[in-house]
Amino acid sequence: ARNFDPTHTQTCYYLQRHGLSVHLAACDTFRSGAVEQLRTHAVCLEATLHEQGYNKDAASVAKFAIANAKKAGADVMLVDTAGTNTMTRANVSRSLLSEL
Repeated sequence: ARNFDPTHTQTCYYLQRHGLSVHLAACDTFRSGAVEQLRTHAVCLEATLHEQGYNKDAASVAKFAIANAKKAGADVMLVDTAGTNTMTRANVSRSLLSEL
């Protein structure tokens, strides 16, 4: 199982240390435990987490999260996604990935 990228955690911490309000979006909605793992990081970082659970469209979750973060006056939104490895395993074509 892929862990939440520690770079996101480090980035969140760095931004917070520089006085920015950081929100996190849980858009890896298919990997078992992904939302809970991100929630744990958000609690430790005291960052706001936007989530809609599992088996949701990642783009819709991101759109929802960005809209709510804007309303809350967040400075930064970090979005955790499934990533290209998970997408490739889900048989997403290479041509589609290159277009993205």
